[in-house]
Order: sequence, then structure tokens, then C-alpha cells
Amino acid sequence: MGNISVLPEAVINKIAAGEVVERPASVVKELVENALDAGASQVEVEIRNGGKSLVRVRDDGCGMGRDDAVLAIERHSTSKIAGADDLFAVRTMGFRGEALPSIAAVSRLEIVTKEKGALAGTRFSVEGGRAGEARDAGAPEGTEVTVRDLFFNVPARRKFLKSEAAENSRIAAALTAEALARPGTGFSLRADGEELLKAPPAASPRERIASLFGAELAAALLSFEASAGGARVRGFVSPPGITRGNRAVQYLFVNGRPVQDRILSFAVSDACDGFIPARRYPVAFVYLEIEPREVDVNVHPAKREVRFRNAALARDLVRNAVSQALGGTGRPRAAGPAFTYESRAREGAVERVPVAAEGGVPRPPETSARPPLGAETAVLPLEEAEPAHRLRVVGQVKNLYVVCEDADGIAVVDQHAAHERILFEKVMRAREEGGGELQRLLIPSIVELSAHERALAAEHLEAFRSLGIGLEPFGKHALKVDHLPACLGAADPEALLRDVLAELAAEGRSRAVRDGVAAAVAAKVCRAAVKRRDPLRGEELRRLVDDLMRCRSPFTCPHGRPTVIRIPAAELDRRFGRT
Repeated sequence: MGNISVLPEAVINKIAAGEVVERPASVVKELVENALDAGASQVEVEIRNGGKSLVRVRDDGCGMGRDDAVLAIERHSTSKIAGADDLFAVRTMGFRGEALPSIAAVSRLEIVTKEKGALAGTRFSVEGGRAGEARDAGAPEGTEVTVRDLFFNVPARRKFLKSEAAENSRIAAALTAEALARPGTGFSLRADGEELLKAPPAASPRERIASLFGAELAAALLSFEASAGGARVRGFVSPPGITRGNRAVQYLFVNGRPVQDRILSFAVSDACDGFIPARRYPVAFVYLEIEPREVDVNVHPAKREVRFRNAALARDLVRNAVSQALGGTGRPRAAGPAFTYESRAREGAVERVPVAAEGGVPRPPETSARPPLGAETAVLPLEEAEPAHRLRVVGQVKNLYVVCEDADGIAVVDQHAAHERILFEKVMRAREEGGGELQRLLIPSIVELSAHERALAAEHLEAFRSLGIGLEPFGKHALKVDHLPACLGAADPEALLRDVLAELAAEGRSRAVRDGVAAAVAAKVCRAAVKRRDPLRGEELRRLVDDLMRCRSPFTCPHGRPTVIRIPAAELDRRFGRT
């Protein structure tokens, strides 16, 4: 180990940049927030090559004089706080004076700015942290910051950046959050000359949501508002019929700042308990206003997280407000006639119009009834199953569980979870063996998407098509779904697309598309499977257990819950004192 020494300023700046500037979306976020702090009423963002070659942010804010423009690229130079006490009363988006110096340290940066009423503007350039000379320039009032060749001097960081489409989607997501936080400000985003996002100044948050996510969703949202303990919350939540597969379309704002906060996020989930199905999440836009001294925003380098002095107040306020909004909808009930195992196996003749996966000639419509599962679901012949898997049915308990025995002891089978697994493997195997049979939708589904969702779809378009989901652009703000995998039957194209996009937003991998199709199949078979409390006859019980043991993965349902719980004979002996 060498002697301790003080790092050079250039290295210090690059280290600081690594905390603040993770990728092009970080640059956009920091520059846009500077524009908002400058009082901009219009913010225009332009990017090229996913922001790796160019990020340009223009605003019509107050602008800067020459001295301020030069000082702005010095670390910890800011006009937003003056002392330590100000850290606990932050009302601006930025306050540390780190963004511009950090960006300038790892890019070729140029600032063109002009104060309101000034005769001339200022042009100032910085390359890799080395400042050039400031000079006069003709410019409109406001500021334009251009960032070229991000990470040109830190090639290791540049290698970690994703594809152009992936970076575009992250930038669109960052700008969407900022636009939701400031509905009165206009925003636009152009990527390589193409408009990705346009949000004119809006009169209300609902109007802004409509411009970003579509008028249909905005109109369906339930509004809420409440106050307590000096804090106030307002916002919107989707009714129980509109849900997503994860929290990707839940936006949280504290004093106008987009944040990621577990306390507020789980407060929304708690409020929805009993209103929406398990493992589904509402669309939500939550705006919390609280005294700045009651919340610490100086927690995360990118200012994504906050810490509340009274977390219980914030949590309860949000939870109660959302719960009251949903309370007017009534709690949904799941009801339906009881079916036997055989009727579930045979139900639902489905008419579909198949098309060849590679654009072949469609065959005529056909109607096919589902045959008994015992005839098609076997993956392994029963005689090839492991001896321990040969279960003999003893009976049914409370029309919920099937009690069996084998050479090792007792096994209890959840009849609904077991039938889900059987149906899931049947449908997925039929898809694999059918070579990607597709069904053309008689009426294509037009799905309005946010800029972030459209960018995600564009990035993973080939993955969608390879799995039989036909997507085409439809206007500037929508996609058309014109065919789906035949194994999905009458699945809702819009719900499927949104769930898959939500998974992509969370995981960022094309595997999420395949997982989304599998999840849709799982949801479909869940509805078709025998339910708890459905009485089954002796032969049906035996067939259910035999079919389960022939599955590839017999011990979990498609959602990951157990299908079988075993109690070894040795455990029974121990419990009864026979050891």
C-alpha cells in the first residue's frame, strides 16, 4: 500500500461525476431541474444517439450573467442555499452546486445564456473539466446547455451505457416525471429529430396526465385530497378495474420533487388492499406537500430519496386519502358457478383466426373444444415418474385440498394450484409444438402509451414479434396490436401490452416480454382452473393428481405458490411418539 496523498482536482471531479451523472438520463434530469429553478415556462430537450452524442436543454428562464455562467461550473457554487440551515428548508430542485461541474468533468459542455433585459448573452465552453474563455454571444433570453460526447474521457463508464433505444426510454421516463411534477410548464423531447414527448403547459395535473398517458386513462382516474398535521396530499388513483403488473406507473412527488419512497409506495399498496387482486398495482399519481423542515432531501446523490421527520404522518395521510377515493367504488367480488374438473377441462370452444408466424396464408377460422386434460397434459408417462411421485388419493378435505399417500408418507395437494399448473403446461407446450401459431385480432387494439412506454416498445420490438405479439406504430402516441399468440385465447391486448411494458421498465431485459406472455397464460388458466371449494368426484381427484405428477414442474403453480405439501412418515412417527 502506497503513501496517502491528496487526489488531483480532475480525479476528484470525475469521482463526484460518478455519483451524480450515471447516464444520459441523469444529465437530462439535472439540466431540466436547473431550468425549472430558473423559472422556465418552456423546456425543450434534444438528444442524439440515446444522449451519448448530444444532450441539449433549452429554457426561457431567467438566464445568467457572464460572471455567474463562469462560476456555475465550479463545484459547490450555487445561488440556492447560503448556509447549513438552508439544507433543512430547501424549496428548489437543486441546491448542492454539483450538477454542472460533474457533467462538465465528463463531457464537452457549452453554455449559452442571457439574462432578461441584457443586451448580449454569454457563450462559455468546458471540455473534460477544462474551462475555455467566456465571450459575448447573440442569444434569446434564457439558457441553452449542450452536452456532447458524454464520458468521452471515461471510456469505462461509457461501456456501461445501454443501446440507443434503452437510453432513450430512460430519458423519456425522467422527463415524464419532471413534466408530471410541473404541469404548468411546457416540455418537449426530440430524439434524432423525432418527437418523443410533447406536453404543452396544462391547466391541471389531470390535463398533464392526459397529454402524457392518454385521455382515456386520465378520465378514469379517481381524485383524492386530504390534509393533516400541516401536510397536504392530493392526486389520482386508478379504479380497481385498471391495474398494472408492478409499480412502474406510480409517480410520487414531495414538494414538487419526483421521488422514490418506500413509505409512500407501500401506503398506496396498503390503501388498495381488498380493492384489487394480489400482485397487481394501481396507476397512481401522488403529490405530497409538507413543510420543508419536515423532510430531508439531502439523502441521495441524485436526490431521488427523501427522509421524513414524521414518517407515520406521511404514510397515514397518503393511505387514508387513497383508501377513501377507492371506497366509493365498492369492493369487487369474485363470484361464479361451481364447475367440476372435467367441465373445466372441456369448457370454452374458442373461435380464432390463426395466421402463420412468418406471414403465411391464414387458415380458415376453426372452432375447437378443449379435450379432457388427461389426454394431453402428460409430459412424462406415469410409469416413468419417480416412485415417490406416485400418489394414491385418499380423499378431499373441505373441497380445498386433496389428501394423498405415497411410499414416503402423506401429501396434501391444493386442487386449484394443481389445476393451474396442469393447464399452464398444456397451453405452453401447445404453443411450443405449434411453432408459434398466432391469432389475428378481428378488431385491432389501439393502445395509447406514454413516451417512456413507446420507447420501451421500440427497443424490444423484435422480442415482441418473436413471441407472436404484433405491434405497429399508430400515430404519434399509440401502438396497434393486431395479433397475439393463439395460446392466449381471448386475452385483453391492452392489458397484456401494458403489463409487459411495466415488466420491461422494471427489469430492462427482453426476457420480460417472454415472462409477460407466460404471466398472461398463467392468468388465463387461473380463471379456467377448478376453484377452491369446488367438490370433485373420486375419479376426478385421481386424474387431477396423476396429471399434476406428469408435469415438468409439478410442485409449484405458475405464480410460484406450492401445489403439494409433503409430511414424511418419519415426521408422523415422531409426532405420535413412535420413534
